[in-house]
Amino acid sequence: MAPKRNKPRGRKKTGSNAKGKARTAAKKKAAKRSKKKSANKKPAKKRPTVKKKAAKKKRPAAKKKAPLKKAPPKKKAGSGKKALKKTKKATKTKSRIKVAHAGEADIALIGLAVMGQNLVLNMNDKGYKVAVFNRTVSKVDDFLTGAARGLDTIFGAHSLEEMVAMLKKPRKVMLLVKAGAAVDAFIDMLIPHLDKGDLIIDGGNSHFPDTIRRTHYLAEKGLLYIGTGVSGGEEGARQGPSMMPGGNPKAWPLVKEIFQAICAQTPEGEPCCDWVGENGAGHYVKMTHNGIEYGDMQLICEAYQLMKEGLGMSNQEM
Repeated sequence: MAPKRNKPRGRKKTGSNAKGKARTAAKKKAAKRSKKKSANKKPAKKRPTVKKKAAKKKRPAAKKKAPLKKAPPKKKAGSGKKALKKTKKATKTKSRIKVAHAGEADIALIGLAVMGQNLVLNMNDKGYKVAVFNRTVSKVDDFLTGAARGLDTIFGAHSLEEMVAMLKKPRKVMLLVKAGAAVDAFIDMLIPHLDKGDLIIDGGNSHFPDTIRRTHYLAEKGLLYIGTGVSGGEEGARQGPSMMPGGNPKAWPLVKEIFQAICAQTPEGEPCCDWVGENGAGHYVKMTHNGIEYGDMQLICEAYQLMKEGLGMSNQEM
């Protein structure tokens, strides 16, 4: 009976083996498929990492385009005192190159109202070369084509730099502008273009305490200052005014010859101009002079009124 039982069992084993082989084959196929899938999925996983790396590399490139470290050196170079000196020298050399009549003028005058024009013409008559400037630049051209037409010793400037470049050293600049803030403004504009030992002259009716302040202010910067009274009006400026200079005593030798040449003369030939004193002495004397002059005019007016209206006198009787 034993052999009969073993036969069917052997048949069953052979069937189970066939099924096992099929399963293993299926597993191998599945494994191969999974490997293929995993092989296909690997590059997909790497792609985001590549993007991240590329993004990280691009960030420093953007920083290189606009570096922040290079900005501070530029600011330091521009804000230093050496850099300011270089720019001042550069502007001066530029103006000297471009300006006609560089270093020829004996004196410069700023302010071309009637008094200024007449004083320039007076200086020209006495043989001096004059550079002229006016805040309203068109007046410079009007003067050169008008009252100063044909005078080749009067040089018109269209900027302060150009005017200063026309002057002989030590430079002498005379202001005939409205007293007060205008004088201070022109002084501050002139300072950067002048050198130590140069002279600024105020020929207006400034209050003497202002002249004292300006004299000390410019002395601290190595510049000379004169405040001079100019009396005689428009006709006096053209034919010869009375002049009362005062300020820094070192400045007087620079303009003594010019001032005494253009001022009025006594019958004996003495100039109506001499050094009055230090600081604001010139404008103080001019103030006193004006007080006497206006007082005399007031007396004449009141005496005329009394005789005309009080006594009924005619002009011929007076």
